[in-house]
Amino acid sequence: MTGLRNVTVRKVWEDGNDAHGLRPDSLTVSLVNQTTQKTIAQAGLSPDNGWTHTFENVPTRDGDGTAIAYTVKEGEFPHEEDYESRLEGEVNAGFTLVNTHDVETWTIGLEKVWQDGEDALGKRPDSLTVELITLGPAGARLSSQPYTLRPDGQGKWRMAVEAPKEVVSGGSRMAVDYALEEIVPPGYVLESLERAETTDASGGKTGYAFILTNRAAVQVAIGKEVTGNMGDASQAFAFTAQLLDGEGKQVPIPEGAGYRVEDGAAHFSLAHGEKAVLANIGLTEGLELAIQESGGTGYQLSYRVDGGEAVEVEGTSFTLPLTGDTTVQVINRKEAAIDTGVALEERAWLWMLGLCGALLAAALAWKGGRRRRGEEP
Repeated sequence: MTGLRNVTVRKVWEDGNDAHGLRPDSLTVSLVNQTTQKTIAQAGLSPDNGWTHTFENVPTRDGDGTAIAYTVKEGEFPHEEDYESRLEGEVNAGFTLVNTHDVETWTIGLEKVWQDGEDALGKRPDSLTVELITLGPAGARLSSQPYTLRPDGQGKWRMAVEAPKEVVSGGSRMAVDYALEEIVPPGYVLESLERAETTDASGGKTGYAFILTNRAAVQVAIGKEVTGNMGDASQAFAFTAQLLDGEGKQVPIPEGAGYRVEDGAAHFSLAHGEKAVLANIGLTEGLELAIQESGGTGYQLSYRVDGGEAVEVEGTSFTLPLTGDTTVQVINRKEAAIDTGVALEERAWLWMLGLCGALLAAALAWKGGRRRRGEEP
C-alpha cells in the first residue's frame, strides 16, 4: 500500500551575509529517490520563501511497493565553486542544505549600560534594536544589519556577532569599517556610544567593542493660569527654564518643539491655558529645574506641581526638583481693591466718630425712656 508524506528542505548560507556578493538570487532543489536517483519533484528556493520549501503529498513507496529513501540535491548556480556544500538532517525532521563560503570576519561586541536607578521609573524595555552599519571608503554607508539586544541569563545586555572584513559593493571588493546606531527606546536618551578596538593576546586586532549607555529621560509640562479680577488671560508671559545638576551647575536643555534653546536654557512664552513641554531630559541625581518668569508686574506668582497645593513665590522665579515626569502649573493672580474714596489714614477717625455717634444715640434713647415712665432723670 502506497502512502503519502511531506518532506521539507531548507537552505542555509554561511557566507558572512553574502559579504562577497556571490550568493545567487535563487536556486532549484530536487527531491530524489536515493535508490534509483530518480527526481520526484522540484522547487525553487529564494528569499521570497525564506529559502524553504515543503514537498507535499509525495509517495512513501514506489510502483513496486518498495519504500522510498528520499534525499535532496541542489541545482547549479553562479559561483558555486566558491562554496562548499553539505547536507544535514533526514526525511522525517527535514533536510538542510548548507552552503559555506569562507569569509574573514571581525568579532563585534555589543553591550548596553542603563543609567536608570535599576529601572526606578519602570520604563526599561524587554529588548531593543541596534543596527550595525557597514562603512565603505570615506565612511560611505554601504548597508546595515539590525540586531535585537536583550538581557542574558546574568541580566547583562550584551551579545557578539561576526562581521566580514571585506565586502563586495558596486562590483568591487573593499575593506570595510563598522559603526553602530540604536533605535532609542521611549523614556530614554542615548547618553553615549563608545567604540574601541579589541585585540588578542599578541596584540593583533580581533574586532570592535561597542558600549551604548542609555539614561532615563523625563519630561516637564509647564502650563499657565491667570486668575483675579484684573488678570489678563490674553497676556503672554515670557519664561526662561534652566536645568541644574546636584552641584548647581547648568545642564543644557535638549532641543524640542515649542521653545528655543539659547546658551543651554529654554525660552518660551505662555498665555492663559497654554503650555510648553520640555522633553528628553536625562535624569540625574539631584537634578533641578529653575523657572524665571517676566512680564508679570502686579501679579502674585505661585505654582502647583502635579496637581498639588499651590506654593506662593516671592519674586519671579522658583526652583523644583526633578525625579520623574512632572507637570507644573504657573499661576499669576491680580486682584484690584474696591475704591471707597476714603484714604486709609482717614478711616480710623471715621470709625471713632461713628462709634461716638452710636453711643450718644444709645444714651439719648435711654434717657427718653425714663422720662416717659415718670422717673427722675
